[in-house]
Amino acid sequence: FRSHFGSRLSLARCISCESAMDGLAIGGVSAPMTAERPQQVKKQLSRRTPDAADGRKPTRMERAKAWTPEIEDQFRLQNSGFKSLDEYVDMYGEPERWPNELGGFISKTQLKSNGYFVYWRKFRECEDKHLAQVKIYYYD
Repeated sequence: FRSHFGSRLSLARCISCESAMDGLAIGGVSAPMTAERPQQVKKQLSRRTPDAADGRKPTRMERAKAWTPEIEDQFRLQNSGFKSLDEYVDMYGEPERWPNELGGFISKTQLKSNGYFVYWRKFRECEDKHLAQVKIYYYD
């Protein structure tokens, strides 16, 4: 590939590019490792969508007002299509987490809609401007 200077590089990093990209992270999704057709996956997922692990429905909902590690995990789960950790655990099991010395946040989730993987950064992703999007559900 060619760098912005026009010279040919083999996959070596350009030092000026590297310093300009400090602090940036790469995220992405990948397809699940199954041989099933997408229609079959969608049918299976639609049958297993309880609101909580025991099928309870939330009695009330509030929006997040301040960031906490719990709000961060809720943000990551809700961006994957789930209302709560209980709902995620019921469908896919306990999510993978970063080690506690790196924050202990969720590191990988699967999307509710199609099972694709979503990889999360080691540090805070829920910025203050996104706090109002996070819903906190309460169960009786």
